[in-house]
Amino acid sequence: MYSDTPTEWDEALAYYRLVEDELTSIHTREDITRWFRKVKLESPPGHDWNYCTDAYVILGDLIEKVTGESWETFLQNQFLTPLQMTRTTTDTNIILTDNNYAKYYLGTDKVETPYPTNSLAAPIGFLYSTATDLAKYMSFHLNYSSSEQLENTLKKQMQNPVCRVSEEWDNETNTCFYGLGWFIEDYKGKTIIEHGGGQMAVRALISLIPEENIGVAVLLNFDSTVHRYISSKIIDILLDL
Repeated sequence: MYSDTPTEWDEALAYYRLVEDELTSIHTREDITRWFRKVKLESPPGHDWNYCTDAYVILGDLIEKVTGESWETFLQNQFLTPLQMTRTTTDTNIILTDNNYAKYYLGTDKVETPYPTNSLAAPIGFLYSTATDLAKYMSFHLNYSSSEQLENTLKKQMQNPVCRVSEEWDNETNTCFYGLGWFIEDYKGKTIIEHGGGQMAVRALISLIPEENIGVAVLLNFDSTVHRYISSKIIDILLDL
């Protein structure tokens, strides 16, 4: 964990109401699911919205319980292999032995940082990919022909608004909604379906415009918000906006 102050680690523990003994007792995704028993819901299910990255670990645990196989195996067999995403993996060992992988740089001095790894919480976003593979992923979501991985009706359901997000998630003056894993908003009269993510020295953004059959993926290996600007400019060029 990167820290620029001597107390940052203790501050993080206090913010998340954690003690170190809790962290050392967590060995499986089920342990994380069980830990959430101590979390009080902000509102009854279905009544409000807030973003919780860690909930994707609970989802991964649920997939493992239902399928009887690991989340990694399920992901590989059901999506990555059928979509021919040959350079997408959750295994950092595969990446670090590749002769062509990105390193990550932090701060204005672009100091190289340790490779981001978190195998236990991989469902929250520790999936390593390439622009080419993400193009295949976007094509999958834009192409409404029949597929074994996800029925067309389910794809469309994922991209339909379920609820309005809180105002702090709004992009500039645009009202933003949330579907199933996708943020949904208006951009210059076009509906954009997107999801971004990142941590220190990592940024990623996937933006889809289904009505135009366009998808844009931007990946950064440094801290910045420029990925959103790049994505918007590419969309402007493609649609002559």
